[in-house]
Amino acid sequence: MEDTFCYYTIENFPYDDLKNHLKENIIKRRNSRAAYNVICAFDSETSHDKKDNLDNLNMYEAERDYIAGTRLIVLDYIKENCDDYNEIRKQCFVNRLYLSDKGIRINELYKNLVNMFGWDDIINEIDQFLAITGFMINTAPDIEDSQELAWVYSWACALDDYIIFGRYPSEFVAFLDKINELIEDDTLLYIGVHNLSYDYTFFRPWLIDSYGKPDKEFWTSPHKCIYAEVGNFRLYDTLILSNRSLRKWGKDLGVKHVKRLEPKQYYTAVLYPDSELTDENIQYQIVDVVSLQECIRGQLKLFDDAYIWEAPLTSTGYGRRDMKHYYDAYNKENNNAALWEFQKTKLTPVMYRRNKEAFKGGYVHGNGDFFNQTLQSKNGKGKHADFRSHYPTQLRIRKYPRGKFFKRHINKISDIWKENKVSIVTLILEDGELKDHNNPVPFLMISDLEKGVEIRSKSGEVIRPHILPKDIVRDNGRALAFKGKVALTFTDIDLSIIFDEYKFKSVSIYLCMTADADYLPEWFIECMDYYFKLKSDLKDRVAYLKEIKAPDYEIIDAEASLIKIKNLLNGLYGMCATDIIKPQTIADLEGAFLDPEYLPIGEALEKYYKTGNKRFYNKNFLSPQWGTFVTAYARVELYQLAKMIDQEGGRWTGKHFWYCDTDSIFFLDDEEDTIEKKIDALNKKWEEEAIKNKWYVITEKGKTVVYHQFELEKERITAFRFLHAKCYAYEDQDGLHATIAGVQKEIFEGNYTDDGKPIFFHNFEELGSIDRLTPGTVFKKCGGTKIKYIPGRAYTDKINGHFIESGACAILTNNEKTLHNGIFDDIDEIENLFTESEGY
Repeated sequence: MEDTFCYYTIENFPYDDLKNHLKENIIKRRNSRAAYNVICAFDSETSHDKKDNLDNLNMYEAERDYIAGTRLIVLDYIKENCDDYNEIRKQCFVNRLYLSDKGIRINELYKNLVNMFGWDDIINEIDQFLAITGFMINTAPDIEDSQELAWVYSWACALDDYIIFGRYPSEFVAFLDKINELIEDDTLLYIGVHNLSYDYTFFRPWLIDSYGKPDKEFWTSPHKCIYAEVGNFRLYDTLILSNRSLRKWGKDLGVKHVKRLEPKQYYTAVLYPDSELTDENIQYQIVDVVSLQECIRGQLKLFDDAYIWEAPLTSTGYGRRDMKHYYDAYNKENNNAALWEFQKTKLTPVMYRRNKEAFKGGYVHGNGDFFNQTLQSKNGKGKHADFRSHYPTQLRIRKYPRGKFFKRHINKISDIWKENKVSIVTLILEDGELKDHNNPVPFLMISDLEKGVEIRSKSGEVIRPHILPKDIVRDNGRALAFKGKVALTFTDIDLSIIFDEYKFKSVSIYLCMTADADYLPEWFIECMDYYFKLKSDLKDRVAYLKEIKAPDYEIIDAEASLIKIKNLLNGLYGMCATDIIKPQTIADLEGAFLDPEYLPIGEALEKYYKTGNKRFYNKNFLSPQWGTFVTAYARVELYQLAKMIDQEGGRWTGKHFWYCDTDSIFFLDDEEDTIEKKIDALNKKWEEEAIKNKWYVITEKGKTVVYHQFELEKERITAFRFLHAKCYAYEDQDGLHATIAGVQKEIFEGNYTDDGKPIFFHNFEELGSIDRLTPGTVFKKCGGTKIKYIPGRAYTDKINGHFIESGACAILTNNEKTLHNGIFDDIDEIENLFTESEGY
């Protein structure tokens, strides 16, 4: 039997009781405003529809307003590949989109449109340009359009044991006004909201109407709000603190009241503030805030935080906080040695740019010969293996830049690599081609080739050598060959792959920046080893508790701790890979976002590396170049494993390798399990190396657990199929599985079994069969959702006969996902591109 909660309304709320409760829970803080030790949680429910009979309104108004006034950088190669460019430019000018050689890059604007308005994710910059310009030309306001609106139809707030339920945004503001009268001067009340950015969009106009411009807002990007302070209230985002859905967070922590599944037709019914709600609807929302309170308390307990303001702003902040403790302790014991090294590794503006250019993500690719084909595997010889803690392993066993980068004047490619040194190198490459056309894992990204990087010509002019799309032979986002000259920046680690795979007509070294290399500092390793050991111990403990059939609460506590440590260990890479120069994002009073404001790079770097008020204290302590080399080492190791799996006699076969993604590979073994035996032998060799170099931990049970392993999964795959990166399916002993970017793994449609258990509908059920993983297949149920933000000021309106309070809003709708082709050119196209390509 599910609990039923009593609640108050704004009229009958016991304000005097709350006043006494708040007074008993004031905490004075050094260097900060006093705050209430009260766990407060808030949630709102919204609906949307189209308003009829409105003239001169445009459903694309928000997107058009965002793009209007933008100056868009259009490079020569884009102009050359667009028919009627001058006509496009004129029509865009009329619509206040200005095509220029200054302003914002096309891919930057398009990325914002994807994030803010749910535009389709397009990689090619020419296609992005045509999508943006075509949108502005083809979506001029039409008086026959209806205006799509969204509004709040109910909200709930829980302050410790006090729960209030309301219907209109103005009621919530009135409730805060009442609380404001109870609050002692300059004392903060923290209010947790799961996905603050969404709820805050609706309530911000009404808060501004009552309190004026927010005192503080922290936006990491448009529509990504971490916290906002309005008067004596601080709204903070618990989604970014937990990095998981409220239901999963509650399950992981083992709270008493886990977020309930949505009532049937929850997302399809249109409800208004005056709609009659069922008890189920009301209790569903109240359980949301009660569950959120329990999750916040559980999170504080899990991480030993006494108050919510002691917790970091984001989930990655926990690992950063732990690492900072190790860093500070090391400085205290070693005469600030870590601080001096951090200052020594300071990046110059040039090195910051080159380091950013060299940074690349995971190695994700499918064998082009097998695109859109179902690969059958007799006797389950299709296999899947992935690395144990891949990024932590690279952090633990590889050498990283530990000193200042200096310029080296070299002419020979072989001089790039030096022992105990690492380099970031900008090259000019001409006419590249794979040495072996059977190679299933080409490295060079088409997006990099089409953009290039900036260099200076001999005359001092800034140029950006790049490759035109027509001069690239494509293999699903990567290049089999290209014709022309391009400037690109890589780590020396990545260059070992590039020169192993490709031959070039010419290669010249534009810039080589080199630093001393060594293993990561003692304080970093100590924290990482602590996490790795704790993870191993907790895995053993969870297995033991399940084996002895321990009480559920013990198992749940152990599993929650294991999830916590896994996240902390995996988060170490993310701490090192964060861009240290972030723009300031500002929203106007209507919720529209101004162009991001950047500090000059030199000034921003000074700010990052600057010590604080105390001479030997600094807030920042991690070198961003470490993150660049982590992913480079991971790519090289994955490439080496792909070679071991697919090559025979030192040559690529193209028949064993199927697909790879960052830290895992799907492949076809033979009847003798030759590849599996190779992996076993390699793991044994790596284990011996790990023990020799002390890359291991010893668990409480005395077991030695090493970092460096490539582990076979239990699946025995009988069929495999892929379309492009992050889009594949396979069959094994347990049936069909599918991983498709933009398609949810499972959804709940409001149905239950006879004994009350929820029935989930899975993406592989909608797929139906592995052969339906093909271009044109549409996912209607599992296609996920898309969101469109519309700015505006607070106002009252009538829609479809109902009064609503609206303003800025966010329209959340179901999204249909249509599978599309990867782009694979025939290997014979290389011959058509150029007749002969000489090695460097």
